[in-house]
Amino acid sequence: MNAVKYETLSEVNERLVELGLQKISPQQAAEIQKAAPKSRLVQALREASSNTGAMNFLRRLIPANQGSQNAPQTAPAANQSGPQQRQSSSQPARAHQGNNPPASNRPQNQAPAQPQGERRGDKDYTSHHVYGGKAALTWSADETRNGEPTIRLEGAKSIGERQYDWSNKIAVQFTRDELTCAVATLTGALPKMEGKNHGVGDQTGKGFEIVDQGTNFFVKVFAPNAGVCAVPMTPEDAFTVTSIILKQMRKGKPWLSGQDLIMLAARTVGRMKK
Repeated sequence: MNAVKYETLSEVNERLVELGLQKISPQQAAEIQKAAPKSRLVQALREASSNTGAMNFLRRLIPANQGSQNAPQTAPAANQSGPQQRQSSSQPARAHQGNNPPASNRPQNQAPAQPQGERRGDKDYTSHHVYGGKAALTWSADETRNGEPTIRLEGAKSIGERQYDWSNKIAVQFTRDELTCAVATLTGALPKMEGKNHGVGDQTGKGFEIVDQGTNFFVKVFAPNAGVCAVPMTPEDAFTVTSIILKQMRKGKPWLSGQDLIMLAARTVGRMKK
C-alpha cells in the first residue's frame, strides 16, 4: 500500500505525474485545499492506482484549477447581495425563522450542483459541499469500522475569503438511528434532530444538529474546545444531501426504495418524536 504522506508539493506533483495528471503550482495547491480536505486528497492520491473512484476524484479536482488559479471549482465567489458562499446554485432564500443567518443567494445562471463522485472499486467518494460565510460543510458517503454504510459530516471554520481550515475540521460519523432521523428532518417529518456524544475522552460531547427553519435548514457541527461550525443550507442543497443519505441507507437495506425509506421515517420516528 502507498504509505507516502504527500506533505510536500514535490511529492504531490511526482504522484500526479505518475497518474498521468498535470503538475500544480503552489497557488493552485492552495486553491485545491480550499475545495477539499487535505486528508481526502492524500487518500485519493494513495488509492488512485487501483481505485477508479479516487482517480476520477483527482481528475475532476486538478483540471478545475488548471488555467484558473483564482477560483476553485467547488467554492464559487459569493453573490454580492449576500455574505454566504456555496457550491450549489439556487434562487434567493426568503425570510428565515429565528435568529440564524439566511442561506446565500445562488447565481441565476448556475444549475444546482450534483453530488461529486460515484462508487468505484472499494471506496465511495460521493460527497457534497455547502459553503457559508463563517464555515463550510462536507457531507460524504462513508463506512463504519464494521463496514456499515453511513454518512460523514465534516465542518471547517472560515479563515478568509473562500478559505476554510480543513486541517482543524470537526468530523462526525452518523449512527444508524441518526440516518433515519436526518431523513425525517430533511423531508419535513421532524422539525429538528440532534446527534450528541460522538466523541470520547476530551472529545465527549461532539455532535451535530439539523434544524428545519421553514425556508431553509440550519446545520451545526460542534466539538469541545473547537467551537461550532454553523452553516445555512438551502432546500436545493438539502435535496442533494438527502439523496446521498438515502443512497447509503439503501446499501444496508436494498429491499427498500428511497420512497419506502422516506415513508417509514415519517410514519415511525417522524410521527412519534414530534
